[in-house]
This record gives sequence, C-alpha cells and structure tokens, in this order.
Amino acid sequence: MNIAKKGVSPLIATVLLVLIVVSIGAAVMVVLKGLTESQIDKIDETGDTFSCLEADIEILKISGVYEICHDQTDNVISTIISNNGNMNVTDLRFMAIGYDNVNNSPSTGYALDKGDLEYTNFSYDPNIGKLRQIKIIPIVKKGTKNLICQDSAIVWDSSNLRSC
Repeated sequence: MNIAKKGVSPLIATVLLVLIVVSIGAAVMVVLKGLTESQIDKIDETGDTFSCLEADIEILKISGVYEICHDQTDNVISTIISNNGNMNVTDLRFMAIGYDNVNNSPSTGYALDKGDLEYTNFSYDPNIGKLRQIKIIPIVKKGTKNLICQDSAIVWDSSNLRSC
C-alpha cells in the first residue's frame, strides 16, 4: 500500500509562520499607538482642567458689601476683583447677558497675579436689552496655551447689582 503524504514543506511553513507573526505584531502596534495617543490627549485635558481649578477669582467684599456696581447711564460694570488662586490670571473675559442679546469681550487686558486686587470697569453694548447677568471668566496661561476657565467664572445676577 502506497499512501502519498501531501503536506507543506518545512520551508514554506516557516515562511507562513513568520508572515502571520509579523502581521499580528503590526496590528497590535497600530492598536496600541491609537490608545497611547488618546491617553495623551486625556492627560492633556486633565492638566488643563487642573490648571483652571487653580484659578480662583472673587469680587472683593468690604464691610459685608460686595464691591460691584452698575452705571446704567454709561452701561458700565465697576468692580474690584481679587485673585485668590494659585495661578496668575493673564486676562479676564467679560460677558454681559441681556434679554435681547449677549455682549462678549474676548479680552479685557486685566491681569491679576496671585493675591492681587484689580479695580475693573467693563462696558457693554446697550443693544443687549435689559441686563440680566454678567460673567467674568479668568484666562490662565499653561505653556503657550491660553485656557479659558469657565468653571472658575464669577456669575452675577443683575438683581444683585447696586447702582454706582
């Protein structure tokens, strides 16, 4: 009885095995590279959030009265802001929210070092309608990037504004 054995030669088997291992290795590298890049992005976002947590601005309170007032004739908000955080605030963004529109000034030019106070005047466009709320948002610098720290903003309802 002559049974012909058919199979893959050892050389072809070795070549196939090497090709399979290299293909699996390349697929694993592609997956790991994608995971690594997404992890780096998450770490960067977490660092930005941490930097904003270090920004703490408040309206100064003297003898139980907050130092913020509204000049309705000139459409100006005057206030004294203190930086109680552990970071320098490089700028402030001011938003006046009215019943008809929003006035947003991306940069006011006010900077506050740690522990500093700043007397500020923010003017707004009267076309926003009756003033409802103001928002003062700190901007901090992390490396070369400016971070707008929405969670550290001062939000003040117009009903709590006294006249200047």
